[in-house]
Amino acid sequence: MKQKKIVLLTTGFPYGTGENFISAELEALPGDVKLEIVPFMFRETDEARTIPKEIAVINDCRVAQTRLNKIAYAVRGLMNKDFWAEIKKRDDVTWQRFLQILGFYARSLELYSKLKKRYVNELRNKSVTFYSYWLLEGAYAAALLQKGYNVKAYSRAHRVDVWDGMSAYGIVPSRNATLRTITSVFVCSQDGQIYLKSKNPQYADKFCVSYLGTQDYGWTPGDNREKEFVIVSCARIEPVKRVELLAEALKNIKDKKIHWVHFGDGSCRKKVEESIAELPGNIRVSLMGTTQHDDVMAYYCQNAVNLFVNTSSSEGLPVSIMEAISFGIPVIATDVGGTREIVNTDTGRLISADFSPEDLTAHIRDYIKKDSATYCADRKMVRKFWENNFAAKANYDSFYREMM
Repeated sequence: MKQKKIVLLTTGFPYGTGENFISAELEALPGDVKLEIVPFMFRETDEARTIPKEIAVINDCRVAQTRLNKIAYAVRGLMNKDFWAEIKKRDDVTWQRFLQILGFYARSLELYSKLKKRYVNELRNKSVTFYSYWLLEGAYAAALLQKGYNVKAYSRAHRVDVWDGMSAYGIVPSRNATLRTITSVFVCSQDGQIYLKSKNPQYADKFCVSYLGTQDYGWTPGDNREKEFVIVSCARIEPVKRVELLAEALKNIKDKKIHWVHFGDGSCRKKVEESIAELPGNIRVSLMGTTQHDDVMAYYCQNAVNLFVNTSSSEGLPVSIMEAISFGIPVIATDVGGTREIVNTDTGRLISADFSPEDLTAHIRDYIKKDSATYCADRKMVRKFWENNFAAKANYDSFYREMM
């Protein structure tokens, strides 16, 4: 079968530390797909992560490298009718917001120009498909290429590129201009699809749900809770993640040895550390800080984890939870965003977004007290749900077949 060339537009992957979940997608890439990755906002000093050797990384489309570049494409942005349509429809345009949005269009137009030059032959032959990982600059550039050359262009949509107010720009720029042309948008949750359809009913048929997936690292079905109950959380320590609330909940448990392991760091670390200082002596805490994805997976492989907890006030569809359930780990998580699509009676418990620490304590106690047979059965159900819904191989094979 002839290979299909797909160009994946990323913010920085494989450079830097962001967009970790792309790794699982690459590992599950169908064999008849020829993929090239174009990161367009990485720094030259960023370290590159290891990816499958058959996947090419194109480094010559990086945008805004010099002040001259920024000025030149800002001028093009000022001449772009989509930019002015964006400005006119908003009621939140301060001078700062004006410059933010202009920067967005400048980067998009520079990326478009560089892609057009880099893939000139494939564009003429219509032998390339563009796929943006975010419904942001890459998606707009890809839509312009589809409009100009009649090639296919697709985008994923996650969270900050879906919900107004989650984006640094307020309303996500270029959405109408992108949707007018782009072939399809693969939304990572049903919740996100419903929102985008409600905001853009004229393009409702362009939105489809395509779940992300995680790799299979194996799992341990047994019960090891007797000596110590192990809880893991994995999130940036920022206000939206409310990690300190887990510490507040653990204060109420004084009759069971608990080991809480947290992966992630951020601006609220001191606040979390202050809460940890008040925990009783039966609870030990390991704040692991910023941790490479492979190291987090290695921890799951080498240590039996009894419960995963997510306390966020806002989410898309958390990959961290997908990874946890792949190991058969039950989950307690807040009912926000698309979390209810992954946390249910098969995989754990949803709690209210405005839960109290006492509410969370009660749910944790339930998992501590479950009899062994029930707990082991729970783990099997959790793992089965992952196999049926979030296994990388099945999800990404289907996703790429759809684009091809």
